Amino acid sequence: MKQSILFLLALLIVFDRGSAFGEDVKFGPPGNPDNKITLNLPYAFYNDSFGFAVGYVYSVIRYPEKQSALMATAMVGTKGSAMVFLMGQDLRLLPVNRLFLDPIASVGYFKDADAYLSGNPSFPGQRAGSNDSDQDNFVTGNGWDNYFRLTFKYLLPIGYGRDHLISEYVVHGGVLESGASGGISWNPVESGKTFFQVRPFYRSQQINGDDLDTEQKTNGFDFSVFWDNRDFHPNPSLGNSVMLKVSRDFGWFDSSNSWTVLSTEWDKYFSLGPTDRFRQRVIALDVWTAVSPTWDSQPNGTIDNRPPTYAGATLGGITSPFGAVVGGFLVGVIENLAGTYIPFIGTELKLTVALLIIVGVLLIRPSGLFGHAIVRRV
Repeated sequence: MKQSILFLLALLIVFDRGSAFGEDVKFGPPGNPDNKITLNLPYAFYNDSFGFAVGYVYSVIRYPEKQSALMATAMVGTKGSAMVFLMGQDLRLLPVNRLFLDPIASVGYFKDADAYLSGNPSFPGQRAGSNDSDQDNFVTGNGWDNYFRLTFKYLLPIGYGRDHLISEYVVHGGVLESGASGGISWNPVESGKTFFQVRPFYRSQQINGDDLDTEQKTNGFDFSVFWDNRDFHPNPSLGNSVMLKVSRDFGWFDSSNSWTVLSTEWDKYFSLGPTDRFRQRVIALDVWTAVSPTWDSQPNGTIDNRPPTYAGATLGGITSPFGAVVGGFLVGVIENLAGTYIPFIGTELKLTVALLIIVGVLLIRPSGLFGHAIVRRV
């Protein structure tokens, strides 16, 4: 299950890098922003949960509108594991021109999946997945892992978004030439695009094994405000962005637990200008913090009202912050070099390069370049 979850996250990272909070279309001269781009990619891999597996991914960019994207992938293995994943980006919900939707649906059944859940009889009294737990303290079993999310994004009529519902960027070699949507000032009324976002979510994770039979479920809402004041969000040189988010599982329906998380993120970019050797030089700063006011540690070592732990850094490794930084850097460098110096790739196929890089790393190192795989209790 852990390798499969990582593969899903890889696909999410690739598509989120291109259009999250974007509502944009990118093209290089003499490109046409209305041209539809498709990706058809069969693939194969091997891991403990799937055995030998085959899959297929299909995506279409600039459809049904020029700022939109759709993707679907399915995989099946010789051990009986299988998964289907569907995703959309920046689907405009007419007649409300400023309202966009990002849907995600994932349904999978996994055999012989390792999960870091308490219940292994070899480690009595130890909470699996904690910082001081043994790396072999996990349980193995079969089960379903299903995930659904709808992200509604409303573009506020201020700043750049006042007159531009959809940004059009002209790029060359991955670097913005014209069409900057932010970085003009620190005032959101004058610069950048500001979004109010509501995201209902649901996830259920099931493990049926010799040591433990359990099913964990969570459902709730994310509420966030995001000010994207970067000049070109896929590859910024100037500007900043700010995110304020509240995540809440109210304990409704069949949720296993109620919890709350407050988080914020700020980043800033400083351009050093081009040189004879480099098209772009940028210093980037990022600060992220989160707190769970409902987190309640019990004397027996259990935790009540805790949020689920979603894996984050994929390419570098979900257990390695250093790997996350290195992984993101490598994807950006290789993607831009390929788009600049390989003629048939150019601007429009850079997304394919990023996908191939991440898929390749996951096939060789399913936990990332510097990490080891962990699935924590939800």
